[in-house]
Amino acid sequence: MACRNVDAARKAVDSEVKSEGVGGYAVAAPDVVVKELDLNDLRSVDSFANELIADGERIDLLINNAGIMALKSRELTKQGFEKQIGVNHYGHFHLTSLLLPKMQAQRVPCRIVTLSSVAHESFGERV
Repeated sequence: MACRNVDAARKAVDSEVKSEGVGGYAVAAPDVVVKELDLNDLRSVDSFANELIADGERIDLLINNAGIMALKSRELTKQGFEKQIGVNHYGHFHLTSLLLPKMQAQRVPCRIVTLSSVAHESFGERV
């Protein structure tokens, strides 16, 4: 699991995976590895991808799901991009492009899922 704040992610695993949820299901000893990834910094993306590739494990699923919206003032990423497009698009694209060759070379099926906001809900059944 990739996240900007490793401690917060570990707490989330404890509260959301190890603890009983809807339907009474819980995973007492989940096999979840938490690694740091800050989409605000393309160097962090490079580091994360290089570590993931080097560890030799296969990648079954990449879910691009992080995002920010409606910042109160203009902010920039570490590389100087406007923060919303940098985090929501450039960071995900860079990560995907770094991991894609490894995923394509695998002999097992894998999937990349890129999520968006809930904005699609405003279109109702027309989508």
